[in-house]
Formats: sequence, C-alpha cells, structure tokens
Amino acid sequence: MKVFISYTHDGRAYAERLEEDLRAQDIDIWIDKRCIRSGNIWLREIDEALAQTD
Repeated sequence: MKVFISYTHDGRAYAERLEEDLRAQDIDIWIDKRCIRSGNIWLREIDEALAQTD
C-alpha cells in the first residue's frame, strides 16, 4: 500500500506526524517535501504520484 499525503501549510505538523506513524507501520507514503525532486515539474510529480498511490 502507498498513501499520498496532502496537506495545507497549517496542517504541516499533523502531516509530519501522520507520515511518521504510517512509516512505523511499514506503509509506503508519498509526501511532497520528500518526494518532489529539485528541478522537476511539481505538477507532473504530483500527477504521477496520485496515479501510483492507493
């Protein structure tokens, strides 16, 4: 299973806790701050991630 985490600026702390909890359960996640590579087109990266997550 792979989970896409979407959040607002105000929800960043919650998203980071959620990321930690999911990783502790060996659940693969996609979160922008770790998965969008520098220099890549962020919209394309997000579209591809949505297609590959559950």
